[in-house]
Amino acid sequence: TGIIKSATANNQIVVNVYQGTLTVNALLNNGSAVTSKFGDGTLVVGGNNTSSGAFYVQSGTVRLTHDNAAGTAAGGITVQSGAALELANNISVGAEALSIVGTGISSNGALRNLTGTANTYGGTITV
Repeated sequence: TGIIKSATANNQIVVNVYQGTLTVNALLNNGSAVTSKFGDGTLVVGGNNTSSGAFYVQSGTVRLTHDNAAGTAAGGITVQSGAALELANNISVGAEALSIVGTGISSNGALRNLTGTANTYGGTITV
């Protein structure tokens, strides 16, 4: 548990996971600033986050394991070409907009529902 945040409320948080998996169950509390994930690895986000900034999956994979893991619906999520967003742990993401650019990692899908979990995405999805 804990809080991961920038020095001031509006500084961007950049997470680089070059290989393997990094699990963060802490609060990513960065006010209204952007959160960006880079690197070929997987970032698992499980905290109940209150950020209202956009969440960008620039490369690799982000796995959400909490309804509010990517923050409030105000910011939205963008999955860039060659990246993927995974839903796990029986979550229900609310009205957060999702923008998908491309077909995911190795054309295996940019939005993935992990096997054995009943997840829902309630926001508008733009491809």
